[in-house]
Amino acid sequence: YLIMNLLSCQQIESALRSPKGVLSALRQLNQNKQQLMHDLLDMVRTPDSRLHQITTAGAVALEIHWRDVIQQLLEDKASRVDNQIWVNQLRFYWDTEQDT
Repeated sequence: YLIMNLLSCQQIESALRSPKGVLSALRQLNQNKQQLMHDLLDMVRTPDSRLHQITTAGAVALEIHWRDVIQQLLEDKASRVDNQIWVNQLRFYWDTEQDT
């Protein structure tokens, strides 16, 4: 799940820095997350091993969380990386210039 969280953070951060328009990039990311969530739900519903279903259900829960974060950013009309809703999601941050 760590990789999923890292990837989602990177995707949202990229959207918040998008030169083509933050809200447009967040809307597109939201659509992508919705599709991924539907694909994961189909995997959960498909008869498979119990471990696979549990793991996939956990991935669905993470995607629901990130979808909700993106929707909050859209509702707030976030336009920058330092938006309070986004900053509240970050637990750790690696500044490559400071931490090298």
